[in-house]
Amino acid sequence: MVDKGVQPDNWTYNNLIYGYSSWGQWKEAVRVFKEMTSWGILPDVVTFSMLMASLCKHGKIKDARDVFDSMAMKGQKPDIFSYQIMLNGYATKGCLVDMADLFNLMLGDSIAHPYFQCADQGIR
Repeated sequence: MVDKGVQPDNWTYNNLIYGYSSWGQWKEAVRVFKEMTSWGILPDVVTFSMLMASLCKHGKIKDARDVFDSMAMKGQKPDIFSYQIMLNGYATKGCLVDMADLFNLMLGDSIAHPYFQCADQGIR
């Protein structure tokens, strides 16, 4: 692609990360993520979330948390899906204290699922 004068963009890299992740090739997904940032292309919340999901799926919860924590440093605020991926990863690994801490962080960041927002207002 680059040889043909076409510069890959965020969308291109997101698709590569998704593809590698879908085939269980989390190491390649990480490599592509690092390549992306080395080219100066800023990952978005989708990029981070896909990478975290791949890492969690393969038991790399600490690495996924490092990616989660790096989001803010790279100008991206975790969304409900980012939190859900990490909460699920912690639950799957039995890391209930970490899961509870992250859930409290999520609430502190005013991130909540629309159902809970409606329930808080008495609407179902």
